[in-house]
Amino acid sequence: MYSDSPHQFYNIYQEYSLKFYQLPKVFFTNELYKNMSNHAKIAYAVLQDRLQLSIKNNWYDNDGNIYFIFTNENLKDILNIKSNSTLQSVKNELIVANLMSQERRGLNKANRLYLLRPIVRNEDIYSIDRLEADTVEMDVRRDEQGKFQSGSTKTVLPDENLKSVAPEGSTETVHQEVQFLYTNDTDFNELKEDTYKDTLQDTEAEQNRILLDNFSKINELSGLSNETLEMIATFSSDIKEADETIGIIFRAKKKIEDARGIRLDTHMLDAEIQQTLLKNYRKFKTDEKIKNQSNYLFGSLKNFFEDITIRMSESSTNLKYPKLHEWLDK
Repeated sequence: MYSDSPHQFYNIYQEYSLKFYQLPKVFFTNELYKNMSNHAKIAYAVLQDRLQLSIKNNWYDNDGNIYFIFTNENLKDILNIKSNSTLQSVKNELIVANLMSQERRGLNKANRLYLLRPIVRNEDIYSIDRLEADTVEMDVRRDEQGKFQSGSTKTVLPDENLKSVAPEGSTETVHQEVQFLYTNDTDFNELKEDTYKDTLQDTEAEQNRILLDNFSKINELSGLSNETLEMIATFSSDIKEADETIGIIFRAKKKIEDARGIRLDTHMLDAEIQQTLLKNYRKFKTDEKIKNQSNYLFGSLKNFFEDITIRMSESSTNLKYPKLHEWLDK
């Protein structure tokens, strides 16, 4: 009966064209993840896809938690990222969103990276179900002039009662309804002024980007690691905010040193300073009650350095005092 039917072979090229990375839908419904960059979201999907490779390599700890062991160069190659600053930015975003945990393994050893599951709330289940059911109704309303009312969806629908018109000198037929999308009451001078402002903003943004990209080089004598400096640059909106963060670190440190009559080594404390900053950055992202982030960060770092001095006094350990930089005078 089926002898004349063509053979339906499975084809290797077709099979490989159907291989995809899985991106959690909760990344687009939960406020914790919606503002993450696409770089970070895609990086999560790529790393999640490599969990099976970790299992084959026996990369899981005594608790059965799966981890990765990749150098930064490995990760840049896997994620198709060119610069160290972009990679650090992606890692920091995932860590702050509590989607990645990093375990240091000592000098010249690649850190262990743990991928963490995203949080799913009842609201996310509802939102995802609605998206999958495709039950969102389009609300298209129009006022008496034929313009779309505020808050309505600007969707062009075919209307059999509308006549087609041809613009003068044109052979194309255009619906009158489509023409509404191109009407504009904006004055040319206003448009020119807006363009000028946009150009200035774009130039300033580019300048800030260059300064932030080179932030670790500019501050290499600070005693902080490149990783910590790149993290500060990532979470700063401009170079002024990044410089202020370093100033806060050293002012909080000096206040405790003066009060306790003790000396602290920034380089030795770098890993703990980085973790303290990360906790604060996460707090700023999730707690809207914090109005003055600089004051909050200063208090948090002051408490951190105070805790360090207590631990030092208990262990009778004295640390070397680093050079103080111009940030103390800010």
